Amino acid sequence: MDSMQLSLHVRNCYNVTSIFVFAKPLHLKPFFIIDGQTSSGKTHTLGGSDLSDGVIPSALHDIFERRSDLVSNGSKVEIEVSYIEIYREECFDLLSAEGQKVRLELKEAQGGKTVLDGVTRHPVQGINEVMLLLKEGAKARSTGQTAMNAHSSRSHSILTINLRVVRASTGAVTSQLHLVDLAGSERAKKTQASGNALQEGISINRGLLALGNVVSALAAKSLKINSGEAITHQHVPYRESKLTRLLKDALGGNGMTVMLACVSPADTNLEETLNTLRFASRASAIVNSARVNHSS
Repeated sequence: MDSMQLSLHVRNCYNVTSIFVFAKPLHLKPFFIIDGQTSSGKTHTLGGSDLSDGVIPSALHDIFERRSDLVSNGSKVEIEVSYIEIYREECFDLLSAEGQKVRLELKEAQGGKTVLDGVTRHPVQGINEVMLLLKEGAKARSTGQTAMNAHSSRSHSILTINLRVVRASTGAVTSQLHLVDLAGSERAKKTQASGNALQEGISINRGLLALGNVVSALAAKSLKINSGEAITHQHVPYRESKLTRLLKDALGGNGMTVMLACVSPADTNLEETLNTLRFASRASAIVNSARVNHSS
């Protein structure tokens, strides 16, 4: 894929995500999930190390442009940003007020909703504020070097943009745009990881396996519905990992989800490429039940 094709593809992805965020009636809970093996370009596609291009900066520009339109029409728009990582099955706040990573606890709220207790939400007024926060968070994120990637992400990360729009005619509605960068699946033989890096890879693969189990269960359920089969209770193993608990709304819940699969063109990565495409195919069969989120 040449640079122009990639640029157009990324543009289409963020346009879809932006439509979800500013859909009428506001607001749904959109997710943008990027998946693929290690070194396939996931973090680069989202925005790279300097956030100069990609899905995140493009989506932010569009969001703040639309915010200006809403404000000019008399609406009140509040935007907050949070940024967390899941490292070896622990959740950490990358934007804590203390200036260092802070461990977060997952808790069950009313209605079975999973929340991160104490996560920092920074109010922002413009793109530059968001960019500065993201760059600080990226510095705190766990990375390392392997034989396949000199700057390998050693954790899953979730950037959340919280929006609240108040209109005199319709009241307040909310949305949370989640941009999810999954750490890539790894084979120790290829990454030549050892020690702590090996344990990180094992933890990454364990979380991705749990995600795959959830996707398989939901895809099987959706296929039964589409074929007209009677549906009995089917267990979906969301609780197998913190990653799947946090992505519950994105996978069969109250969310609208875009998933982008990144693959490597190298023939030595053929098996991983096929696995990524199979995963994406199963995920495409999942049916979510998005609802409008009203607030007081």
